[in-house]
Amino acid sequence: VYKRQGCILLPIVREKNIPLKNIDYKIEVFETLANVEITQYYQNNEKDFIETEYLLPISNDAAFVGMEVHLPNEILKSIVQPKEEAKQQYDAAKEEGKVAGYSGTEENAPDILKIKIGNIPPVSYT
Repeated sequence: VYKRQGCILLPIVREKNIPLKNIDYKIEVFETLANVEITQYYQNNEKDFIETEYLLPISNDAAFVGMEVHLPNEILKSIVQPKEEAKQQYDAAKEEGKVAGYSGTEENAPDILKIKIGNIPPVSYT
């Protein structure tokens, strides 16, 4: 049994959390497998663009298959790429002032999925 664990959205530079506004779950069970879709709503109440880091506990038996970030004027959809290439594209997009996302696990914490979203506009929902 996999225990329900929490996740949190953190501004990378600031010392406070970004509050969760709402959460929706959609769960489909197929014999011994489950497809779980989680929709979480956050709002950047800061005056500046921010970069966030989202930490999600993930079981070794689980697969993270996609991510969408909805902003007022655009939707970011994930694509699978080699880790280093994805990191380079994320950093380049941030430098250009674009909203960008990156997700992956680290060797020292394979049970934690790290999702970064950069250049979230002020007073916007993600």
